[in-house]
Amino acid sequence: ALSRIVTPDPRAPALIAVLSLVLAAQALNSLAETLFTAFEINQHTMRQATFFNLLDVAVALPILFGGGGLLMLVTARAVVAWLQAGWALWIAHSVVVPIRFVWRAAQWRRLLRLALPGLIATLAAGWGFNGPLVLFRNLTNDGILFGQYALAMQALAIAAIVPVALSRAAFPALRRAVARGDGKELLFASVMQRAAPIAGTAVGLVGWAIGESLFVSLLGKPFSTAGELVSLTLWCLIPLTAAAGYPEFMIAHGRFRAMVALQVIGAALMTSLMFILV
Repeated sequence: ALSRIVTPDPRAPALIAVLSLVLAAQALNSLAETLFTAFEINQHTMRQATFFNLLDVAVALPILFGGGGLLMLVTARAVVAWLQAGWALWIAHSVVVPIRFVWRAAQWRRLLRLALPGLIATLAAGWGFNGPLVLFRNLTNDGILFGQYALAMQALAIAAIVPVALSRAAFPALRRAVARGDGKELLFASVMQRAAPIAGTAVGLVGWAIGESLFVSLLGKPFSTAGELVSLTLWCLIPLTAAAGYPEFMIAHGRFRAMVALQVIGAALMTSLMFILV
């Protein structure tokens, strides 16, 4: 109903309905990944994130080349998202703990109060990464260039899996380090910062050297612009890696408000810069 008010595009209701299914699947997948972190078996998070991100690209490319519409592309994304959620929940149910969804209003209210800072921080971080795509599409009205930019950002998203998964895997150890007071959580943060320019520069140079030729060989000459953009977007891995460990570091120290404030400020700054620069 809201889509009919916001836009006259007749495709909008169906697209929003399918994207809602994607969000529901991602929520269930996040539940499973939280259990993996709590029980210190984050190797499952990295494995499934890598596999299903690559599957997402592999499914999307034939649709793009075959002339499939936007609804078909989004539907394929929903199918992959639900496959990932189903697989993650099955692993969590089989390996970690049996999962049962039980509604107890009092417990849910308390859980929502505790989770609210994390929810705000997650929304702000998500907007900080995905907001440029949304704003770029609406500020330029260039569908072709937007598609090229989206492919380049997808390459960055795949590359960012590693530092994000490492920081999540380290969270239980960070909590224990804070409890012991031995300062090893500071060591983890400093290692991530030192590793960021090395790893990010290596990935950025690879993207600069072979990004365009790789996209042209895999996708064809029309996607050469995406290859050029990859040589730029992959350099963003340096700040992403440097900052990847800090949310878990701050949560381990119980500094929820500071984490939320930093995420919100970062999202607001990104939004302002998009309006200024695009």
